[in-house]
Amino acid sequence: MQLEPFKEISWAFQLHYHICFRTHRRKPVFDAPSRIVALSQALTDLCKINDLHLLEQDCQPQHIQLLLSLRPSQVISDALKKLKGRSSAAICQEFGLDPPLWARGYLARSVGRVRIQAVKRYLERTRLSITATAHVHYPLSFGSTRQNAHFSPPRTLASI
Repeated sequence: MQLEPFKEISWAFQLHYHICFRTHRRKPVFDAPSRIVALSQALTDLCKINDLHLLEQDCQPQHIQLLLSLRPSQVISDALKKLKGRSSAAICQEFGLDPPLWARGYLARSVGRVRIQAVKRYLERTRLSITATAHVHYPLSFGSTRQNAHFSPPRTLASI
């Protein structure tokens, strides 16, 4: 997605976030191309409706990774509540799935100007490696199974 430059501005901000969240009980819900396309379209539409700027997305069978740009007035928890809640309702209704679709919690990491290209390369490499091989590697490590568990960041992202 390309950003169009403004001719004149009176403000500037750059708040980019690498977001990861997984399916409920790590079920491989998005193993069919039709479901991935539906999720991708739902997230794109929801971002437009809620005035969120979706830069990249990577759908895997058990999790999704997003690269979002938010305004300073937008709270990341509210943005994800809308994205997860409304996408869950749309996907469950379209494919006859039982809710909940998404597990509780998410990983959100701020991404700076230098790091944004690294995250884009990381998402592209994981997308290519998964489509090129039959072996599926999930780069996310999701802490313990306790209810209040914290997600640990992808181990391979630090090596970029």
